[in-house]
Amino acid sequence: MASLKDMEEVLQSIESDDIRDYMKEALTCYMTGAYRGCIVLCFIALFDDILDKLEPLTSVNKVAKKIFWDAKKLKDEQEVYENFLIEQLKSNNILNELDADFADILRKLRNKSAHPSGHKPSSEEARFIYIEVITRFLSKPIFSTDYLVDEIIERLPNKNFFVDNQANSLKETVEEEIKNLHDDALPLLVIKLLDNFESSNKDTVKNVNLFFCGLGKLNKEKVNNTVSKNLIQKKCDNEKYDDLILQMLSINPNLFKEQSSSNINRLIKTIENSIKKTKLSDKHTYLRHPLFVLHSLSKIYSDEDFLKLFDKSLSNLFEKWPFSIGISVIIHNKNKTFIKYLEYINEKFSSNDFDTANLFANNASDINKILAKEINIEQSFKVIASILTAADNGAFDSKKLRDGGFRPMKSIKDKATKFVTENPEEAKDYLSENLDLQLDEFISYLK
Repeated sequence: MASLKDMEEVLQSIESDDIRDYMKEALTCYMTGAYRGCIVLCFIALFDDILDKLEPLTSVNKVAKKIFWDAKKLKDEQEVYENFLIEQLKSNNILNELDADFADILRKLRNKSAHPSGHKPSSEEARFIYIEVITRFLSKPIFSTDYLVDEIIERLPNKNFFVDNQANSLKETVEEEIKNLHDDALPLLVIKLLDNFESSNKDTVKNVNLFFCGLGKLNKEKVNNTVSKNLIQKKCDNEKYDDLILQMLSINPNLFKEQSSSNINRLIKTIENSIKKTKLSDKHTYLRHPLFVLHSLSKIYSDEDFLKLFDKSLSNLFEKWPFSIGISVIIHNKNKTFIKYLEYINEKFSSNDFDTANLFANNASDINKILAKEINIEQSFKVIASILTAADNGAFDSKKLRDGGFRPMKSIKDKATKFVTENPEEAKDYLSENLDLQLDEFISYLK
């Protein structure tokens, strides 16, 4: 049974100031032992709240409009309207049967409590009614019908449905659109959004995508569960939905972590396929871009788990975009992932294939930007040594980079210089074993 502390806590979940005032009075009645007054005030608050929440439906549904104005007329004339309101809402499927039955039970309890009937309300009865009225009705939208969902769907073709595609702006718009929806209506909304995903109207498709982004950005448990069940779980094996799912993972990577192992494998495959088919010219700022997706996912996993899950994806990513600055955010604070990229870079810098070695030498400046924040002095020394390996083998652009004093790689060069200054014997042994190069000659290349 709920405690007094529970009663005080649920009171704060009521958004309406007027309704909250009613329920404060109801709580005061309860605390002073006036259980009859508590029940009567709960009754008043409930039916005022039902009318308040019915009013938004009047603009989109003729039946709701008639019920609202008929009930309001009765109330304004101080006539009994509660039984009429409940019966009309229930018979027209505007209020679900369970909620309608509870409201009717409360109406009957109120009548027994407010009139001489021999019924003496107990503290348990008053406390139960108080808690149920708030948690079932006052703290959330009541109506679980499709009226408001349909109203949203009908407006999707409008060009100005979203006026800004920034994540926080999308979140605000979607939050406003669904604020009057009962939680039970969320699955219907998601299903109808998906029904319009392949619409012939480009504005509709664009707005469906943006609406899902807004839902993801909300990051609310019930919204996440609904999106996960109806979109990701049911569509992750359908390539038509790959881009939509990828952008959802970018916005809300927790949707990935909550999946079953089989669905996680499907999503990883989707990421790998995206790496293969995404063009170099595609903007890296697109939410669906695999660089963006992996960056988001890296935030929710430990270094070890991230590398374990996405080892193949990262290999493909490094091969596809080895010089993209986007890699720096993926490897940031991820030691094992960073080392994987570093090993890849060293392999390419020292490659026996001149085309490969020259390509990476020509992009040394970009690689320096990617590595600069994470690389230590010993790792920097070994990167320079890798380039010297290719230069010694005859790779022309590697030699050009060497003979130019590694100017495009200032951060790495400076750290490499620090390493040989602080660890001359270790540097000497490494160069002797791997390059057959004297330390003095190595240092001369860094000047």
